[in-house]
Formats: sequence, C-alpha cells, structure tokens
Amino acid sequence: MLKRTNFIRCFIVTIISFQGLLLPSHSMAITPQASKAVEYLRSQMDRYMSFGVYADEYSVGNHFVPSGWMGDASNAIKLSIGSTKTWYSGGNSVEIKYSGTGTEGWASIYWLHPMDNWGTDPKGGFNLSGVERLTFKVRGLKGGEKAKFGVGGVEGVYGDTIYPAVKTTCGGALSSTWKTCSLDLRGLNLSRVVGGFLFTITKSENPKGATIFLDDIRFEQHKNKLRLIESYTNDTGFVPPKPMQTHKYLYVYGDGESEKNSFFNNGFYESGWMGDYGDLKVNMNDPNKYDGTTAMRWDYSGQGSQVQGWAGVYWQAPAYAWGDRIGGYNLTGACCLTFWARGVTGTERIKFHIGGITGKYHDSLLPARKQLITLKKAWTQYRIDLTSADLSRVIGGFGWTIESKVNPNGATFYLDSIRF
Repeated sequence: MLKRTNFIRCFIVTIISFQGLLLPSHSMAITPQASKAVEYLRSQMDRYMSFGVYADEYSVGNHFVPSGWMGDASNAIKLSIGSTKTWYSGGNSVEIKYSGTGTEGWASIYWLHPMDNWGTDPKGGFNLSGVERLTFKVRGLKGGEKAKFGVGGVEGVYGDTIYPAVKTTCGGALSSTWKTCSLDLRGLNLSRVVGGFLFTITKSENPKGATIFLDDIRFEQHKNKLRLIESYTNDTGFVPPKPMQTHKYLYVYGDGESEKNSFFNNGFYESGWMGDYGDLKVNMNDPNKYDGTTAMRWDYSGQGSQVQGWAGVYWQAPAYAWGDRIGGYNLTGACCLTFWARGVTGTERIKFHIGGITGKYHDSLLPARKQLITLKKAWTQYRIDLTSADLSRVIGGFGWTIESKVNPNGATFYLDSIRF
C-alpha cells in the first residue's frame, strides 16, 4: 500500500513558440499517428493553466470555500455543493435554492480563502497575477432566473486587490440549459484574490424564488505559466480488468502488508487525500485489529490545516487517479462492499463512499454511493449495497470523509477487512 507522499507528476515539457505549434514550411507527409499527436497537443496545451474555484464536491482543485453568507442568505438560501440533479461535467454541481424570504431583499454567497476570511488573514488569498479571466457554467431550474456573479471585492486590511468586485449578469435571464459565462480580468491587480467567486440574487428580480446551478468555476489563461503537457497515451484499447469473474472477494484492505490488498493488478491505493489532509495521520499496521494481524488507525485532529472544515481519503486505482488517467476495475457481479470499523469514543460521525470520481476517465458509479455512520466502540461490520449499480469502471474503490463541525474534538477510528 502507498503511504502519503507529495506526488509529482511526470510531464513532457514542450516549448511552444508564438502560442502555437511550429510546423515546417516545406511540404511533408503527415502520418495518422503524427496527426493525432498534434491534435492532442493542441487540445491539452492549456490544460494546466487554470486555477479552480469549484470543480466537483470533493475535488482537490477547489481552492475557495462558500463561507461568506450575506443579506438574507442564512434564512433564504439552501446550498448544496454536491447536487446530483444536474451537472455540466463530472458528477455533481452547486445548487442554490433561493426562497425570496427575508427582510433585506437580497442574498449573497462569497467563495473565500481561507474559510470565513473577510480580509483579516494576512496569509489569505492567492496571487493569481497573469490570469486573464474567470469562467463558469450556469443554468436555472426552469429558466428566467436572474442573478449576478463576480470576483473580488472583499474589504479589510488583507482583502482583495480586486476592488470593487467585477460583476456580470451573464446576459440577463438564465435558461434551463447550461451556458458559459466569463469575467474579463485583464489589467486588474490579482496579487491577492480572497473572494474567488461571488453569487448575488434579489427578491425584486425573483419574487417567487429561484433555483440556480453552477459548475466548473475557474480562473483561466494564465499567461505567465509554463505550458506543461502530460505525455500522450493511446487509451482506446484499455479494458478494465474483471476480478469478480475469477475471485470471490476483491480486497481494498486485508492487513497492512497483506497480498490481499493488491493481489489483482495492484489493487486500490489510499492516495487520494482531500480537504484538510494535514489533519490526518494513519497507521496501516495497528495491532488493534478485527481479524488477521493488523488494522488501520486513522487520527483526525480537526484543526483545519488547509482551512476546509473537512478531510477525507479515496482509495484509487491507479494511485492518484482523479479522472485524468485510464484505470479502474470492472466489478460487475459484486453485490456489495463490506468493512469493519470502530471508534475510540463511539461518537465519531463519518461518511463512507464508493465511486464518485469525476473527470475524463470517471467512475461508472456516479454519483457515489454514500453512507453516513456513527461508529460504535465495538467492532461492527457495515455494508454498502451495490445492487443495480454500474460497476463497469470503479476507480474510487473506497473512501471516507469527516467534518469538523460534527466532530469538533477530532476523531480516532479503526478500519479493517474492506472488500467487495
């Protein structure tokens, strides 16, 4: 099993002049393979030049937190950052339900860095100098909804250098289909961006309330960054292995060094550390086991090292697969995933899940199957039913998330014998 490391991808660095590919001026034959490679380079050359505000609920590319609630927001807005009713890409989106109630007549939400930072944190915000625009996808539930969207504008000693906020109505009334909107940031001071995104809605424009969806909120066109291009691979022939055809069980974890964990094409790896990952510690070979020789012990401090208010881990195949590479298993035929767990105090509240990884090479199981559990002090077996689930490509084989607001004193818990 992999231990937590600072993972660095291997890239091919291609120097591209004049913002394009230099081709020979003289005539030459272009093979189909070369043509595909050039097409790939053109499509990927800006892939690593964006900076995310929101991609998906558990995306590691989410750099801001929707914690700045203003106006009637606390009473008039219901927010979900993992809605599965609709999405532009991945498996979920931001859903904002506005009731139109309240005394102020308007409501706003700021996506802030770090959480709850109203310009008072000297370490807050990001230097995004060189970024040229912010883009996002938006749609209404029925069509006709109106709102304003923006970036910057947070006051305070350590507030936004974009001031006042730059805003757009995205062309007026929204439709019930997804559209792309953008904010031109050229010529602005982006040396400290605290308010990464701003949503505002008014009762006067939405007297009966409104439901609006957002997705893929990100800063783009970073003109000062190197163009780093991931190696070209031909994945058209990849077929996920089918371990359930030849094995009774597929283990995610048996024992710390057990061959059960990786008996089939390297298994799943606990490589996807998320949220306040600095709050987590793990012992993969703790003697306080349910069966076998060892169990996993997880310690969550709840201190908010990355100021997210939550932390979690995905077991992925292959390691570090966030939908950006081929992989996974075809687990068709598996009835369920079972695991044994216990907490030290018996009050730990943890959400366990399977699947849900989005991206180009996403889980077939979208959205993730989730189960919120209050652990007991004694070892207890839990079961996540996979009946009728699409298991043709499972990349996120197992995972869990924990929130500081329901575990204010942190948590220590044990896991053992995780298997399909």
